[in-house]
Amino acid sequence: MAGATAFAESLQAAFGNYIVGPAEPVINRVRNMYLMELLLKLPRDSQLITKCKSDILKTINNLHADKRFSKMIIVPDVDAI
Repeated sequence: MAGATAFAESLQAAFGNYIVGPAEPVINRVRNMYLMELLLKLPRDSQLITKCKSDILKTINNLHADKRFSKMIIVPDVDAI
């Protein structure tokens, strides 16, 4: 839960208007792993989307460098419908 909040806060400055969550999904635990969802609703602007993808990867690397979140698994799902 704290990892999802930290992830959202790190993206807040650049994409604050587009972030929804983090929130627990309907099924919030699978195989003793807790799940959280963070949704970014971006406009169809290719430069903004490219920047967002890059920032997400940088944020994942920064979180994994932190000892508290080193075992956190982040699965970015681009163009989820």
